[in-house]
Amino acid sequence: MTRSVIITKSIGAGLVGIAFLASIYFILLTWVSGDWHHPFQQFLQVKYWMGTLFFGFGLQIGLFWYVRSVNKTKQINKITTANTGVSTATMIACCAHHLTEFIPILGLSAASIFLAKYQSYILAIAVIFNFLGIVYMINIIKKHKLYRLTI
Repeated sequence: MTRSVIITKSIGAGLVGIAFLASIYFILLTWVSGDWHHPFQQFLQVKYWMGTLFFGFGLQIGLFWYVRSVNKTKQINKITTANTGVSTATMIACCAHHLTEFIPILGLSAASIFLAKYQSYILAIAVIFNFLGIVYMINIIKKHKLYRLTI
């Protein structure tokens, strides 16, 4: 595989990652709220956080694909999986307060209030973890000099 093919596939994988996370967000919110307009309204309220989260997730996937394609290290699989899980879990936690629209159980109602009140903080923490995952991936690329390889 040539370097340009690896880079092109890495960019494609990143774009698929963005589309995947955004799809999960919109499908989950549509399912929970029962209204397909609601996810768009919710997204507009937190567009900068969610946009950053989507982009960071896609960037991590693209970097992971690049490293995997160059095939210099295998320890990165666990880190990317963990960071991907954090991004997805935080995105779900962001929307979880909508579950109380269907299940008015005291525990979920309390969780709903908590999640709604601290939604920005939860998203900020997710973006920080996402950023740390990206930095880690870049450090692996630098450490193993994967940017210099002639393939």
